[in-house]
Amino acid sequence: MKEARRSLVESSLVRALQIELPNINNKSDWPVDWEHVQCGSANPIARENHGTMWMTCNFAESVFQDLLDFFRMAHEKLQAKVERISDDRVAIKNAAGEVLLKGFMYTGEYEANVGRYAMFEATDEAGCEMIFKISAFCQWGYCAFLFHDTIERQVGQEKILRVTTGFGGDLKQGISTKFDLCICDIVVARCLLAYKDMSKDPSIGPTIEMISVHKEYRGRKFLEELWFWVKRFVKDNFTLESLNNDASARSIQIKATRLTNTEIELDEAGSTVTDKRFFYEWAGFSIRRQIHLFPSTDRFQSAIDAEAVLYIALPSKQDIREKAETRFYEGDSNEFKKWKRVKGSRHCWACLSIRIGLLRCSRCRLAQYCSTACQKKHFKYHKHWCGKTREQVEEDLTQIADNALSSC
Repeated sequence: MKEARRSLVESSLVRALQIELPNINNKSDWPVDWEHVQCGSANPIARENHGTMWMTCNFAESVFQDLLDFFRMAHEKLQAKVERISDDRVAIKNAAGEVLLKGFMYTGEYEANVGRYAMFEATDEAGCEMIFKISAFCQWGYCAFLFHDTIERQVGQEKILRVTTGFGGDLKQGISTKFDLCICDIVVARCLLAYKDMSKDPSIGPTIEMISVHKEYRGRKFLEELWFWVKRFVKDNFTLESLNNDASARSIQIKATRLTNTEIELDEAGSTVTDKRFFYEWAGFSIRRQIHLFPSTDRFQSAIDAEAVLYIALPSKQDIREKAETRFYEGDSNEFKKWKRVKGSRHCWACLSIRIGLLRCSRCRLAQYCSTACQKKHFKYHKHWCGKTREQVEEDLTQIADNALSSC
């Protein structure tokens, strides 16, 4: 049945888009090596209850003093404190002394685009809850967070955008986000974002390591469509204000590195669109002024236009909070459509809304609800398996089915 549906979908796509669906698993069909990245992971993995948070610390004389001042100010609300573990490591602990977040402090010696900052990692639900609470108290533009999950949404006829954020398989690679634009589960265009680059002029924030269209799908505007969603993701999630001298006030920086004039798309006339042409002519990027922090050796020599930068307006705090909670976008029909979260899910079991701080069923501690009203509404379903093992649930469902059949 599944194969029959796939064949029907593919045939309709061939008619609608006038394209073929070849087997595109061959790595040579992509213009860049997707396994070779400077920072982050080419294959991030979504993990339940994992998250990353960045806090800029430019008020006090040191990062740690800035963190101390913040947690003293918000102590009553957060019920947490910061402790220094080593010269550059800190931990956020609750009132019971349990570690909620582990973090690193960066002094800004490499002139990061946001100055001094601390980066924290959460590996359980309590840590993720703390990230969300901290973000509510931070001054707007000085905090950003990403949960390690996969989200999907339908963006066209049988087209799905899949966005995965997380670490690589060994947890040692930095956090990154991969965007896959898919048709019938075939990736036709992709982009990889890292959040700390290793270029001549290092910075933190969204850095486009790679973006391209598969060679069989070029010339169909998939790159423009993908870039729209990448830019939207950055604007909705990585809300740290850039402090670069060439940035206007209240701006977010997006950086593109490793630009080598590689062909990544074709325009409507069939002419080559290279990475430099795309970023500088299509996407509105500018050449990034490089500070040349490293010695001028063959290893670090590169063209002046090998790095590009774009500054976009920092959205309002209320806009981002609403979008972070519901994962929606406004489509052509002016209806708010939700993202489908595949992993790292926090949603109400009754109304399916995604948010932080859900209520839990006091008996099984598994079912989650956004309100007591939703919990009561869902109880007629939940009561059949609450607190029971899988075997007990199967037995109950079998009995219900037998009773229904016998009454026919």
